[in-house]
Amino acid sequence: MAAALSGCYSLPQGSGYSGPPPRPPEIEQYYSQDGSFDSFQAELLEKRREYELVQIKLNTDFGTVVINYFKRPKPSEHLILVFPVLGGKKNLLENYFADYFARHGYDSAIVERTNDFKSPQNFDRLEELFRQNIVRDRVALDFFEKNSMVLLVGILIVVSIGGLIEIAPLF
Repeated sequence: MAAALSGCYSLPQGSGYSGPPPRPPEIEQYYSQDGSFDSFQAELLEKRREYELVQIKLNTDFGTVVINYFKRPKPSEHLILVFPVLGGKKNLLENYFADYFARHGYDSAIVERTNDFKSPQNFDRLEELFRQNIVRDRVALDFFEKNSMVLLVGILIVVSIGGLIEIAPLF
């Protein structure tokens, strides 16, 4: 009962579930990341035995997207992306999990949040700010799908707002 109330509990999907319906074209266009990123810079922040912590800055039409990439010495076939939806000050929980995954054999990355949505002055811009964060997340996904520094077969996406997980196979 405690796990269910904490948001850390999930039920398996029914065997007849065929997946979500296709997105309407209007929604796909609204959240489009056209052009994705122009260029990027990578800086080694820390080197550990199990992984290197590399900060990647993507230059986009939506501002700079900052990714902290926990890169294994030998790239894993899977990447675990951690999205700190509420943008905590130091991403303590997200860093803990990204570090844990990297120490246990998986490349992982944290897409940093802009915290503009927390400002009362931006209350009338919430939709725009949430949309920008979603588009920035999609740009980060594009980076890892297109960049040769990562060998991807699949991506596990972890959203840190209580038990939401999506798996996106890449073909």
